[in-house]
Amino acid sequence: MDSMWRGHAVILTPAWLRGDGVGHDVEGMARALIADGFKTYVYSPYHTEKDYEIWTTSVETIRALLQLEDTILIYHHSVGADLTESLLLSARCKTRIMRYHNVTPPAFFEGYNEDWVRNCATGRRVTYELVKACTDFLVPSYYDARDLINAGVNPSKITYLPYFHKLDDFDRTTENSETVSRLKNDSRLHVLFVGRRVNNKGHKHLLEIIAKYCEMYDRDIVLHIVGTKDAGLAKYNEELLSLTNELNITENVIFYDKSSFDSIVAFYKNCDVFLCTSEHEGFCIPIIEAEYCGLPVIAYYYTGVPEALGPTQISIDTLNYAKYAVELRRIRTESGLKESLGEAGSQSVRERFSIEDTIQNFNQYIGKLFTQKHHSTVLNSGVVTTSKSSLASKRLRVAFVVQRFGKQVSGGAETFVRLFAERLSSIFDITVVSTSSLTMDWENSVPLYEDEASDPRYKVIRFPARHKRDWEAFSAGTVKAAKSEIDISEWMASHGPQVPEMATYLMKHHDQFDVVVNWTYLFSNMEYVARLSGKVPLICVPFFHDENFAYLPGMQDLCAAYEGFVFQTDAERNLADQLYPIENAQKITLGCGINEDSVGTRSLERQDRFPWPYIVYVGRIEPAKAVDELFRLFEKYKADFPGDLKLVLIGKPFQIEIPKHPDIVHAGFVSDEDKQIIIDQALVLVNPSHFESFSLVLLEAWAMSCPVLVTTSCNATSEQVRKSGGGLVFSNYRDFAWCLNMLQSNPELAKTLGEEGHEYYVQNYLWSELTPRLSAFISDTHRYWLGKNGQESTSLLEYNESPDDEVMPPSRKGLPI
Repeated sequence: MDSMWRGHAVILTPAWLRGDGVGHDVEGMARALIADGFKTYVYSPYHTEKDYEIWTTSVETIRALLQLEDTILIYHHSVGADLTESLLLSARCKTRIMRYHNVTPPAFFEGYNEDWVRNCATGRRVTYELVKACTDFLVPSYYDARDLINAGVNPSKITYLPYFHKLDDFDRTTENSETVSRLKNDSRLHVLFVGRRVNNKGHKHLLEIIAKYCEMYDRDIVLHIVGTKDAGLAKYNEELLSLTNELNITENVIFYDKSSFDSIVAFYKNCDVFLCTSEHEGFCIPIIEAEYCGLPVIAYYYTGVPEALGPTQISIDTLNYAKYAVELRRIRTESGLKESLGEAGSQSVRERFSIEDTIQNFNQYIGKLFTQKHHSTVLNSGVVTTSKSSLASKRLRVAFVVQRFGKQVSGGAETFVRLFAERLSSIFDITVVSTSSLTMDWENSVPLYEDEASDPRYKVIRFPARHKRDWEAFSAGTVKAAKSEIDISEWMASHGPQVPEMATYLMKHHDQFDVVVNWTYLFSNMEYVARLSGKVPLICVPFFHDENFAYLPGMQDLCAAYEGFVFQTDAERNLADQLYPIENAQKITLGCGINEDSVGTRSLERQDRFPWPYIVYVGRIEPAKAVDELFRLFEKYKADFPGDLKLVLIGKPFQIEIPKHPDIVHAGFVSDEDKQIIIDQALVLVNPSHFESFSLVLLEAWAMSCPVLVTTSCNATSEQVRKSGGGLVFSNYRDFAWCLNMLQSNPELAKTLGEEGHEYYVQNYLWSELTPRLSAFISDTHRYWLGKNGQESTSLLEYNESPDDEVMPPSRKGLPI
């Protein structure tokens, strides 16, 4: 086992479904385990959850892991499943935990679907066999524990652990406006039930209660039954529709087969009461969802329902329909009852089912089992003891923390991380801590352990993001943060990526690293790393831009947590000195290099990759990079100057549509070799972005002796062009058009600009210069921190380069920038 992991964990589940309680439980356990340092896999023969793909591996690998004594196995049992059962029964690991979810009695489905009867009967019968293969047991309710005891399990081996839930999704999701409007504009009493349309859920009782209410009081009531019907239970669904007609309540009942999550949120938050008459539940997650959203609950006090319901809501221990009608009438007529029940239920759920408590209790449970049955090297904190050989090693252990990572990622900051990780790995033991996302919408797409064989020079630990980016929430959060209505950590959570498991891992395992380096200031990892202040030396490579985010309240406090800063340009450094209390921090202005195989002079021989002449843009194609402005400028230029010039785009579009213009060519995501050829042949590389701390694509252009064109709105790129003499700048359309015309009509000027850019690049940004400087800065920051904390008496070198320290081409005089 690699030293960065405590051990292996395997979760087996017959199915992993989106929006399903078992699915949320599986995901929550997997996230808690990986945050606690366990290399965690999930295996399911049937799944609809897209995130599942990042957790899984082959069944052969799973089978092999389960033969290792130290592997922790968690088996989720709800129905019979031959493959997962065989994996459990053949496992030889010491810790084999059953998470029991209850199996519905088959009698409910007799006469409706024989397959369901058979599967439930098998599931209940096989429980007696499977418990013999398990060493320990977890239940989400005490009611579920009865089945295990009846199957012969020693009660001392059973531990209660509530479900891992996603109740906070109800806070972060905007309610469906159409559903809200429909409910608000209907003055009737709105009664809600959420759950699959299956026999044990008691739908017929719900219909009888609505009919009884209409009989006893009035018809100003409507029941919303939200939940999918199952094709295998067509007879049951037909009976519900038939009963609705028989009871003369067709105008008082609405069935919803498929509802979006934002519609479900709207139902929970805008109905008047949740009504549950289920006849069999191991727990009942919709009840706690209703209470969490402040919706009063009236429920049949039976099976596992009482444990979900809690003491604050209305319970009835019979199926006397008149009693339910009376309570519904009280909700309708009794002043303040609905509100008081809603408030009490919301508070009760937050106290009884705190997800933080569930995670803590689960980690303690796993840690205790792991300590008892596995290695004695586990410390009280749950971290594997560092070996003496590691402590004696002169190589520093350095963590690079970044929001995205990988060769497939298009982004300057993320490229910096990879390039420095590759080169510093010969000096330090580098571990990259990142997410499974490749794009800025934080969709998980990279398998968690994919990187292990890709580059042996460094290690990569990935954590899945909790949510895709919600752009509306981010925009609203930015306004609130600017007004100090939310703090900086809440704003970063709205920006993402939300990866609390990354934060937990860093906090629990910070002593596995001698230095932690955070890359980029805009994302949640900036705040996660800042929490380690005082525990380990912290360095930030912020990539500050002169933008509104840099001025948000609370950003100063985050920056104050770091001992050192690595800047890319003097413009970025000057901005940071003006905005943040970092006068005592150690600083260096560095920049980055590129793949030096691309360094060379421009090819004299043109290739037919794209019709020449053309200008090229390289990077994320999105409004944040001002590419929409580039489109407008270029389209106007082509209208004024209809010649052969084209615009070639390299990169993926994000939140932008590429104009359907005959002279705008989208090359997509291309190989490094093709990118070099395209840049080599370009008239000029253009970077229109207003917000950059450093532009790597300018170096890529200069490496090929290609001139560049940048906007005066960006201090950093303007500074790069000013110092290098390697290009031109523009501030408006007139400048833009003049520059393009000048470069086309004056090849010697283009050649001179490209050559001076090339000379500047070679003098300042070769790896032979950059790697030793960053290496020394990291090492000295580490020694400085030790001395500051009384662990070693040493001082840090001063890094106070002035702009004149960079080598400027001697011929740079009077060029039109």
